[in-house]
Amino acid sequence: MSTGDASERGDVQNSVRNGLYIFEIEMRDGKRGQAKGVVVLCDGRIMGGDSYFYYTGSYTFRNGKWRGDMTVNQHTEAVGKTLRLRRQRGDLRLLGPLLRRPRRG
Repeated sequence: MSTGDASERGDVQNSVRNGLYIFEIEMRDGKRGQAKGVVVLCDGRIMGGDSYFYYTGSYTFRNGKWRGDMTVNQHTEAVGKTLRLRRQRGDLRLLGPLLRRPRRG
């Protein structure tokens, strides 16, 4: 894990604390869809998953904005559901602002 808290270094806009996070994704490409799961952020690496997929990849966080590249793999068949990712493996790019600072636990 990283040395020192970002807020102690005065660098809150340029870093995210390593740890376990809950995420929620809303698709905004003209089609409906959402996902909720957990993710571990650790020194630029991202690992996590939800009910049907697991994710691995990397991320950066600068000036309050995310950029991440992940490989998404399906681990459980979605019987009776139509998933947005229609194949068992795919690549995903995340771009955007941090909407809410995590609570300290």
